[in-house]
Amino acid sequence: MCDTMIAMGTITGTGRTCLAKTSDREPNAAQCLTRTPAADHLEGAMVRMTYIEIPQVAHTSAHVGSRPWRMWGFEHGVNESGLAICNGVEWSRLPAGTEPGLPGMDLLRLTPERARDADEAPAVLTGLIEARALDRAAALAPGAGVAARSALTQALADEQAAAARTFAATLGALQADRLPPRRGDPRAPYQKEVAATAPVTAVKEPA
Repeated sequence: MCDTMIAMGTITGTGRTCLAKTSDREPNAAQCLTRTPAADHLEGAMVRMTYIEIPQVAHTSAHVGSRPWRMWGFEHGVNESGLAICNGVEWSRLPAGTEPGLPGMDLLRLTPERARDADEAPAVLTGLIEARALDRAAALAPGAGVAARSALTQALADEQAAAARTFAATLGALQADRLPPRRGDPRAPYQKEVAATAPVTAVKEPA
């Protein structure tokens, strides 16, 4: 499981919010730093991802991110408007499918491509998942009636709605800076450690 750290601008030396994460992969699993410029796309254009392709939107934002060498999507990235995003584990209670779909990392890259900021990101992300839920319901129950497909679609939508509420609550807390306050300068322990281990040189002043 990955670990994520956010340092709000109220405690950083530059006043900027910082996002960092670990990637729990094999030591030799290379990741590529990928930069994509902003672009306008023709109607009917498609975007090819790791396993499938979906319709492209009219405009995508410039963005940069880190992706595993065999994936199209990102583990974490940021777009030209400063929207930063990263992934983590969210266990599902629904059975995994075997049909090609959208991995979390593809969703993670699509979000800063298509959303300008954190206000738009939840709608873009959940919209992509809901669209795939409809496709998956049809794939899992191709011969079933409308009611059976609707029930499966609703189960997928309910699970995503719960995840979206958790995401929205966490995002709201970060935006309102309601994280537990830290006393004093957070850099102080490290500064003391450096001071304690720094070499001391005596200089004799001339008479």
